[in-house]
Amino acid sequence: MSPALSSLSSISSTFAFGQRIPASGDNTAGEQDCMPIYWTNADGTAIQGGGSKFWDDANASNLKVAVPYNGTNGGTTFSDVHADVPGASGSNHTLTVVGDSQTSTATSKYYGSSGLFDGSGDYLTCAANTDWSLDGDFTIEGWMNIDSGQKGIICSVGDASNQGTDGFEFYAAQSNDFRVYGTANAGGSATYWFGTGNGTFGYGSWHHFALVRESNVAKAYINGTDIGKTYTTNTTYEGQLTLAAEYYDSGYDGHDGYLQDFRLYKGVAKYTSNFTIFPG
Repeated sequence: MSPALSSLSSISSTFAFGQRIPASGDNTAGEQDCMPIYWTNADGTAIQGGGSKFWDDANASNLKVAVPYNGTNGGTTFSDVHADVPGASGSNHTLTVVGDSQTSTATSKYYGSSGLFDGSGDYLTCAANTDWSLDGDFTIEGWMNIDSGQKGIICSVGDASNQGTDGFEFYAAQSNDFRVYGTANAGGSATYWFGTGNGTFGYGSWHHFALVRESNVAKAYINGTDIGKTYTTNTTYEGQLTLAAEYYDSGYDGHDGYLQDFRLYKGVAKYTSNFTIFPG
């Protein structure tokens, strides 16, 4: 091979689809603002490094929960891997699997598999923990692929009812109605933080959702774009962490469809303006 072609081959192994992809297996730096949890190939469809390597996360020291939702078809194992990410701390949390929650290879945003929930009694829980006692800045993000005509739910922190508890739900009521519902101030009544009817994101395809609070002001993003609304809340949200379901007045309403790459950061606003998402 000529020196010119050899050089071109080296460049090709380092850059693909606008991303900086590891050429030798040791460089896990990503070019986009939002990268997958696990280190992947150029389009994110396969995990590289045997699942023991992760894309670099500049906010890893604030990462408290990271659930990739990957596994075998029909598998029932779901794992928090946040403590395995370089720069993170603490211990991985144990997830309680409820109902028919399972992993599926039918569709995925990354890894070739995702979490499948049927909207009827399927969800994951973690008991109250200081890691999601959200008393300041925070970021919660994840991917949803919602079944036609159904509800999509990222998570609930605490109980989002207006029974004097302090919690919120992060979900989509339908394909053009992204919502956050919860208390505004400690012990206050629950309300829709950004109103209703936010965004157009469609059923049966993958969309990224992020909820960020910075200096008591909450913002939300769909596919990296600010929805253009803010909500002021100084509440400390705490209690049970529920994934793939709303937890409201001690009851559950489940996600119907697929989920990927849930992450919760405490003490940092990861996104403060529109951002780019892997693979671009």
